[in-house]
Amino acid sequence: MSVSLNSLLAASRAGCDARRAAEPIELPDPPDLGPYRVVAPLGRGGFGTVFSAEPAGGGELVALKLLHGIPERQRARFETEVAAHREVESEHLTRLLDAGELTLPDGRRTLYLAYELVRGGTLRDALSQEADVSDAEILAVVGAVARGLADLHVRRLVHRDVKPENVLLGPDGPRLTDLGLIRDAHLPQGRLSGPTRAGDFVGTLGYASPEQIEGRPTDPSSDLWALGVMLFELATGSVPFDRPNPFALAKAIAVDPIPLDDAPSRWRPLLRSLLVRDRGWRHETGAWIALVFTPMAAWIEAGASRDDQPFVPILPKTRRDPPERGSDAERRARRKSRPRIAVDAEGRVPGGIAAALRDYRDPVGREEGLFIARIALAVIAVIIIVAIGARILG
Repeated sequence: MSVSLNSLLAASRAGCDARRAAEPIELPDPPDLGPYRVVAPLGRGGFGTVFSAEPAGGGELVALKLLHGIPERQRARFETEVAAHREVESEHLTRLLDAGELTLPDGRRTLYLAYELVRGGTLRDALSQEADVSDAEILAVVGAVARGLADLHVRRLVHRDVKPENVLLGPDGPRLTDLGLIRDAHLPQGRLSGPTRAGDFVGTLGYASPEQIEGRPTDPSSDLWALGVMLFELATGSVPFDRPNPFALAKAIAVDPIPLDDAPSRWRPLLRSLLVRDRGWRHETGAWIALVFTPMAAWIEAGASRDDQPFVPILPKTRRDPPERGSDAERRARRKSRPRIAVDAEGRVPGGIAAALRDYRDPVGREEGLFIARIALAVIAVIIIVAIGARILG
């Protein structure tokens, strides 16, 4: 893989972008902000500050996110996030309740987004307090994020900033948040193209895919690299690449060997299919990962040991860049790239057919789900025929 110095420098500079954001927004006094009354600060990121707030007319508390900077510069990100929430409804994504513009006590104008308040903090908060994460917890977190991504990917939307800070741990399960960098994989500019130009680096450097590092266009598989980094961190306690400066980190992601041997053996097959630099060999959508996780959960609930390798995901051999949506070429590509069902080393479907298909969300329609079911039934038929033949010959 050839990596240009300019692309690495751009990515390393982007690692400091959050620290160069506009002036921070402090807790206002009095705590009234337009239609909301601020209760307490919840957190601060590179693009906004989040408070818990109560609607002026009463009701449930919300998470009020105030974007940093003047509205004109943040409007593209703001409009992108609002449009994405209007287009996608998912129980695995945070719900946007309100959005608009308001005046701060010091007279500055700012854009705001009001989300449902997910009580429980972020995955990053939990990781900073908990040294070891159980397999069941890993499955719950990564499985929920994969399903949230599946609901985005079915519309060819790319999140572009999957990381523990953007996963909220609520009482009803983990949820993916912050759609401000989302883009339509089919459109370099325009609807949901995100507040960036072609060639710009976006995202968080430690979780960015190689194509993001190099400033190339992203697609849903780019999110799955970030999901793989998060899975590696949950399984080992550290990210795959940890370097002393942004430039070294960008270079490591682009060219250094991926330390899969540091991960527990049971997670390596899945990590190999996510942390692969050639995205033609990477899983394509979150729906496929969600499908894979269903039998894994059944396997762990059945008492499999940590050293077991429950299955090896079988990947499509090739994948091309997505053609224009709705075109004949797109329909032909879908038919050619249908994935095969995951099986274990003995050719069985872990957890059974029902478990494998129960929570699967088909990214392109019922036809693909039926195709997977037919493949699974064919695998079972082959196993039965081999067993009968072995008994007759024996």
